[in-house]
This record gives sequence, structure tokens and C-alpha cells, in this order.
Amino acid sequence: MTIKHLVIPGGGPTGIKALGALQYLEQKGYWNINEIESIYATSAGAIISVLLCLKFDWETINDYIVKRPWNDAFQVSVNQIFEAYSKKGIFDKNVAEIFYKPFFKAKDISMEITMKEFFELSNIEIHLFSLDINAFKLEDISHLTHPDLQLLTAVQMSSAIPILISPVCIEDKCYVDGGVVCNYPINHCILRAENIDEIFALRNKYTKKDENIVKNGSTILEYVMNFISRLVNSVASKFEEKEIPNELIYDADLMTLSNIQLALYSKEERQRLIDTGIESGKTYLLEKRLLPEQLIEQVDAVVLDDGVQELS
Repeated sequence: MTIKHLVIPGGGPTGIKALGALQYLEQKGYWNINEIESIYATSAGAIISVLLCLKFDWETINDYIVKRPWNDAFQVSVNQIFEAYSKKGIFDKNVAEIFYKPFFKAKDISMEITMKEFFELSNIEIHLFSLDINAFKLEDISHLTHPDLQLLTAVQMSSAIPILISPVCIEDKCYVDGGVVCNYPINHCILRAENIDEIFALRNKYTKKDENIVKNGSTILEYVMNFISRLVNSVASKFEEKEIPNELIYDADLMTLSNIQLALYSKEERQRLIDTGIESGKTYLLEKRLLPEQLIEQVDAVVLDDGVQELS
């Protein structure tokens, strides 16, 4: 069965792990970007989805993600702290512009490309999810719903982590990170896809750690990030996310300010995340390939009179 639809969750630095898994599985022929018709993504997944649609080779992507000095690109100045009061965030749309500029320049793509223009260029539907906090309503942002919206604005709308990245305010709406209420948009993909066997989804399985707590010495950013991460995890646990046959589930840490900083400042950490994703991809393929043998063993099993099960 050909994979035609991808679902990529949010999760901050965990997105780098998703890149590693996607890379390995495409290189092994499990999926092909030229056969993808749609991508459903939130937050970090939104950033990855646009990158995939640009169709660069994996060596170029890895080199850029791992080796670029991201701590220089995203330094926090005193002015940014003061401006954050009016901008409602430390960073703004410049985050997306800084990240994509070399890729867009290499493909001669305008930084102001719209959702409709990007679809016509890539021939892939991207559905990015954002929360309008004024109506507290999740919105599906695509070339179908927001054709004239600039692509990079859409990415910001889906990945605007409160306080860290400025929200996008349009008329009476204020858009923030969609992961707050829908970090894994699998149900939205299922509604549109004709065949769930054609969907491949990546899913975070969050692990709890003792250090993921707010302490007396925690900063306001650490406090907010901890609150948001736990809110995302709590909301996800209360919604029934439909199961599909092709779902890669890997362990993920709750997003914290410290693991975001570590991923920004350490190329070794970024490489580790990619390598961990690759290993997850290997495990996934191994399990998929072993499944038929397991079924055969169950069918061939003979239950002896004494109740002991033996394989023929």
C-alpha cells in the first residue's frame, strides 16, 4: 500500500527525532515524498511539513539542522525582553524566516509565498493546526481555508508557543500554538483520507521525569513552558485518537525550556535526536516485517492434550 498522507505532531525538539525517523523510512522505501498528497501537522510538525514539501535531499537537511549554530541565530537580547511585553512573545515571525531563508533562496522561492502558491508549487496539501484563543477554537489552516495567507505566517500561527513566540492576531482572532489542544491531528487526517492504510503517522509517547517540575527557583519562562507541556499532555489523554495500522510511536520528553535550550546550543544533542529517530524507524520496520511471521505462528500453533502449546 502506498503512503499518501503524513501526520506529524508537535513537541519542540522532538521534531528533530521525527526528521530522523522520516529520513530512515523514506531511504528504505517505506514512503516517498513524491507520492505524498497531504500532511497534517502541528507546531514543530508544521515546521517539518514545509521542509519536507521543499524536497531537499536528506544530507542537506541533516547538515543544516545539526551543524548550523542555532544559538547565534536565536539569541535573546535585553531589547527583546522589553519588546515582549507589547509583542506578546520573545520571538516573532523572524523565527520562521531565519529557519527557511537558505532553503527558499536555494529554490528561488519568495519569503512571502502564500498557502495557495505553495500548494501549486509542491502539489502537497499541508494542514497546519492553530488555536484561536479568543474563540478557543481549533482552526485547520490550508490552501483551501486560507489561500492568501502567507505560508510563514501560517507556520507561526501553528507554532506560537505562548510567551516564547508571538501570537498572530488577525482582526478579532488571536492564533497560538495548535498543540495546546491538538498536538497530534490524526483524527483530522482520517476524516479526509479515503483509506487509512495510506496514512503514516508519528506519535509522541510522553515520559514523566522528576525534573519536569516548577520549583521556587524556576523562571517565568520555565513556569509557562511546564504548564503548557502538562496541559498538552492532559488534553491529549482526554481525547480519543483513532488508531491506524501505520503508526510509529516513540518515547518523548515533555517540552521544557531546558530541552529547547539544549537542542539550540548543542549540535551533539541535535545529532542524538536524529539518531534516536533513525533507531525508532528501524524498530518500526522490524516490527512491521515480523508481524506476518507472528500471525503464522499463531495459526500453526497446536495445543496438546496436556494444555502445553507447541509450534509445528
